[in-house]
Amino acid sequence: MAGRYPLGLASGSSYRLIEAVLAGAGWAGVFTEVLSADDMAHGKPAPDIYLEIARRLKVAPDKMAVLEDSANGILSGLAAGARVIAVPHSYHRPADEVLSRVDLVLDSLRDFTPEALAHW
Repeated sequence: MAGRYPLGLASGSSYRLIEAVLAGAGWAGVFTEVLSADDMAHGKPAPDIYLEIARRLKVAPDKMAVLEDSANGILSGLAAGARVIAVPHSYHRPADEVLSRVDLVLDSLRDFTPEALAHW
């Protein structure tokens, strides 16, 4: 995906945790922009973090796809005007009322492909 699109990471976690997870997954340097909610006046479900990522990536929010696992993250992406793809955890699944508002629900990040964005 990084070869096709600018990638941003908008997380409610601290930079210390973000950096540790990215390093552990072998994803350090994959994202053009990384933003922690620590830098935002309002965390998710407010749209602030996604609006700021869109601004930094120079992408209109309505042209941005957001992958989210949590209800607050989904609501944040929707409030920002982005397309939202939910990848819910089975042990902490967002309510069906929230999931019904997203553009696509995937069982796993492994199911996400560039082709998933082709119809947008």
